[in-house]
Amino acid sequence: VAGASKAVAMEAAELRIQRVYVPSDCLADVAKNARDISALVSRYPQETDLWVQDAALKSKVFSPRIEPFTPPSVKVQCLPKKTSTGEDAVYVLTGATGGLGSAVVEWMVREQGLPAGPPPPR
Repeated sequence: VAGASKAVAMEAAELRIQRVYVPSDCLADVAKNARDISALVSRYPQETDLWVQDAALKSKVFSPRIEPFTPPSVKVQCLPKKTSTGEDAVYVLTGATGGLGSAVVEWMVREQGLPAGPPPPR
């Protein structure tokens, strides 16, 4: 049903479709809870999906969000060079002598611009 309601919403813009996910206890007496569900939906007209955690419909209402994310790259400083107190940051890598560890160290030094420490003892 959720997939069909999403498709209808995209194809028929004149329809206002909201999906409300409630606990199964809330559905035991739909006729009794219909007014409360309708009031809940009317408080969030801009949302297409609402999740309610309790059958009494009194808890927080949740809605899905996608947060913007910038993928790490040489243009984005992922590792701070200074601590919050202004001191030089220190990163300690243990066991970073294999292929993956070496790749991480190389990324930290070359792409993040962190100073390299002494090489590990052999």
